[in-house]
Amino acid sequence: MARPISTIQVLAPGRYKMAKNVLIVDDSRTSRMFIQQALEIAGLSGATFVEAANGIEALSQIQKLGPFHLMVTDINMPGKGGMELISELNESKAGGDVAIFVISSTQSTIRDAALKEMGVRAVLEKPINMQKMIATFAEFKGVA
Repeated sequence: MARPISTIQVLAPGRYKMAKNVLIVDDSRTSRMFIQQALEIAGLSGATFVEAANGIEALSQIQKLGPFHLMVTDINMPGKGGMELISELNESKAGGDVAIFVISSTQSTIRDAALKEMGVRAVLEKPINMQKMIATFAEFKGVA
């Protein structure tokens, strides 16, 4: 049985803090629950998890609740995708110092390089490999 979504935060390697607010953006509810479980297993617990089904909902949550410490987003979603969401957050500074991780079902070295330039910490492939995801999130978990 899937566990409910919670929250987390990640900053840059070397400057870790436990996340207080985590935003998980994916059009699949199952993927959102899977991502939350990976974050919790990686040791990023105690945070508040908030869900959004696309970039439009994510921006609404950010407007309503303020910046998040950590955001995990899919790229391909109806309405507003992850690239548009990240670009808009960077342009408006509405996202604050959010640590961003991307999950995508399509592979593109050019897109991944652009995402890194936009400040994305890591790009993970779908289908989601739980162990790889846990290892990636564990590298960024809070140790303060």
